[in-house]
Amino acid sequence: MKRTLMMAPLITALATGTAAGAQEFWETKPYTEWTREQAARVLENSPWASHTGARDVQNLAFSKASTQGQESERRIDYFAQVRSALPVRQAVIRRAMLERKYDKMTPEEKKVFDDSAWQYLARQYPDVIVITVEYSSNIEQVDRDLARHWQTVAPETIAAQTYLTVRNGVRIQPVKYEPDPGAGRAFQLVFKRTLGNGEPIIGPGDRLLLELPTPTFDATSPTGSAGFADSTRTSAINPNSGPVSRGLKESRAVFEFKGEKMKYKGSLTY
Repeated sequence: MKRTLMMAPLITALATGTAAGAQEFWETKPYTEWTREQAARVLENSPWASHTGARDVQNLAFSKASTQGQESERRIDYFAQVRSALPVRQAVIRRAMLERKYDKMTPEEKKVFDDSAWQYLARQYPDVIVITVEYSSNIEQVDRDLARHWQTVAPETIAAQTYLTVRNGVRIQPVKYEPDPGAGRAFQLVFKRTLGNGEPIIGPGDRLLLELPTPTFDATSPTGSAGFADSTRTSAINPNSGPVSRGLKESRAVFEFKGEKMKYKGSLTY
């Protein structure tokens, strides 16, 4: 799945026509009118989205698909999205509308789509916060390895090694882990919405830090082919995933969400 990383905040502001003090498009424009770029921005570079990834330039001299000495950048991208926040779910629906060519659907097809979209947008999350993490790599073998890892990792492993740091530095663990099956390249993490004393996990002046173990590139491991397959290595955090790509290692990814920015229609939204 191809991803486009957003540029610096200033450039983004200029490109979208926003400036200091101006309202963002998700506040003023119906989501059904968002452009493809605007929907992507909500999902990749908004108050409810955070990105981290890995970059590695490798020598492809031994790859049949390359020329001697050619260099190529390989990437792994992770986008964490607060899906329980309405603007993010609106972006998910708008992205689906564009991908499925909603404007060209028959009336019957539109009704089926609209009914499903309405149910999704009408969901309430009084007790939990849902964070979806979408992942991808520009290397096909690595992309498959990532999917195999996240689709087979034991939920208890995720629960033991994944944390959401909330107000006052309190760490909470997910109560549910659910990966997308098949061709899906995402997984959901569900956390309780309040602390043990009943207080919300985040206030306007707080931030959320999501930290979880992720496969990433190992710069110390040589690669001799474009596929990076190594049948002798297995994942230390997920033995069930089978062989992992040569040049991959376990790391930890951190995603940040700032409460002061996560406002929609005047209210803190998550």
